[in-house]
Amino acid sequence: MDATNEKTNRLNQWKKWERIILLPILLIVVGAFFTMGRVEVLGESMKPTLQDGQRLLVLRSYKLLGPLKVGDVVVIEPGSAPKRDAQVIKRIAFLQNAEGTLPWPEKLPTSKGLVPTNELFEGGLLGQPVVKNGIIVLGDNIENSTDSRDFGPVFAHEIYGRVFVP
Repeated sequence: MDATNEKTNRLNQWKKWERIILLPILLIVVGAFFTMGRVEVLGESMKPTLQDGQRLLVLRSYKLLGPLKVGDVVVIEPGSAPKRDAQVIKRIAFLQNAEGTLPWPEKLPTSKGLVPTNELFEGGLLGQPVVKNGIIVLGDNIENSTDSRDFGPVFAHEIYGRVFVP
């Protein structure tokens, strides 16, 4: 009888640990499966960082890792702007605050280092404040990119996910 009780106790302890450890791990794995995606780079706008045809892993639930920041590479959903009819991959260059009070920075980060903002934005957006919570995105290949210089700022709700850059 004692051997049977001991075996039953060990089985009950295992079930307890199973609920404590294995269930959360299973939930995390399943959750990651549904919040991760893959995209393929099309075009030259993110060279030299990303190459045409390269496949990337995208975290759709990127907010779990903290807020977006300058330098993040993101996938942007198609918008109403005519030049953005498909998902695009770009790098965040500037984030406006909720009040819309941050001035344009003197320089913006690019793959070539910090470049004076007035060289990147000739007229157009540069003369205007960036709208509240607006996000300015640029391609790493500045000379060959359709980005915020063409379609203006994007917003957090338009971001499909944050890219894991290799």
